[in-house]
Amino acid sequence: MFPGRPGRPMPPYRPMPPRRPPFPGQQQTRPHLLSMFQDTNGNFDFEKITTTAKQINSIYGQVSPMISQFFKR
Repeated sequence: MFPGRPGRPMPPYRPMPPRRPPFPGQQQTRPHLLSMFQDTNGNFDFEKITTTAKQINSIYGQVSPMISQFFKR
């Protein structure tokens, strides 16, 4: 395990197997962050954006006092 130690050889190097490409004709699509705030027509849904911002602000208000205790030390 450790080089130079008697009686313990290093384990053999095993590289990770390469990733397989997707099947032909299959696209790998990951939704973008902004696409979560769009409606079916592709326009931005500002109601959804403001609702999410309010939720993030609420979570930050609840978690911030706990996190600030770690940085005051």
